[in-house]
Amino acid sequence: MSFLMGQRIPDADLALRSTGNALGLLGLALGFGGLLSGLFIHPKSEKSGIIISLVIAAPLLMLFPTLSGVWLLVLLALGVVALASTIPLVIATGQRLLPHSSAFASSVFMGLAWGTSGVVAPIAVTWLGSWIGYARAIPIFIGAGLLVSLACTLALPRVIRPSDDSHLVPSEPNDKIRPDKP
Repeated sequence: MSFLMGQRIPDADLALRSTGNALGLLGLALGFGGLLSGLFIHPKSEKSGIIISLVIAAPLLMLFPTLSGVWLLVLLALGVVALASTIPLVIATGQRLLPHSSAFASSVFMGLAWGTSGVVAPIAVTWLGSWIGYARAIPIFIGAGLLVSLACTLALPRVIRPSDDSHLVPSEPNDKIRPDKP
């Protein structure tokens, strides 16, 4: 986002302040989106939650480069809330798909995905923006990314098997559990 603000606002001081405000709002929206999905999406229905979030986020984020001022920040916040609501859902899904490697599943979805997108997105948008203009490049790039995310989500199994949490649940009610040693 910082490279976009620099392109859209020629005054360097104003671009820096605007980027700071937008990034602060982005952080709040990320946290709020994650909390919302954790509160409202039923366990084992993550796939539908991810699809709904992507469908809501797509138009909001694609309008982002066409607006300015308060409306830009409002749409950015709403789009990020919708998109960020997928984060806990994707992590939970990955951990259920790989129950014996939940740390690996989390690292793939968080570390690899975020790291790759943090490097690829600015390069790709800058390249495409210099070729066809940023006003057209950003919606194309966001749309393509969301379509790929939606396709990957649709490719998930219809029913994701529950993780093996049997080691966390006692096999007998608490009042009948006997200690190993007297």
